[in-house]
Amino acid sequence: MVLFAAIVTYSSSSNKGFTSADVMFAQMMIPHHEQAITMATMAMDSERGSSRDLQDIALRIIDAQASEVQQMHGLLDQWNASAMHSHDDDMMQGVLSADELDALDRLNGRPFDLAWSKAMIRHHRGRSEEHTSELQSLAYLVCRLLLEK
Repeated sequence: MVLFAAIVTYSSSSNKGFTSADVMFAQMMIPHHEQAITMATMAMDSERGSSRDLQDIALRIIDAQASEVQQMHGLLDQWNASAMHSHDDDMMQGVLSADELDALDRLNGRPFDLAWSKAMIRHHRGRSEEHTSELQSLAYLVCRLLLEK
């Protein structure tokens, strides 16, 4: 995440170098990333029957986003700000509703892979170049799954 990297670099050099927008960004991105981790963890469930390709992508998402969540918590601690946010979750682009997550969690095998891939693409659409390889891999997987019908 380019913007996140800029905030980390800027804030690390000066504890006073943060704004309310930085705090709000970190507060909003923590639950956004945590949802991606939740979705990726679903894909790692061995009883779900997800493809190995999808599990590889999910593992990369877990590793990257868990690290960023830790960094954002660290910044909020430095800034003496709460990780809790009072912002409207609807403002977060790509976040799935509780009903959508439940529906996804009820799927297995190929239907899960396809729905998960589409949901994860939506979740990360419009994000930085950092997620480009994951999005390209997901797009390829969706195309392959659709062609296998």
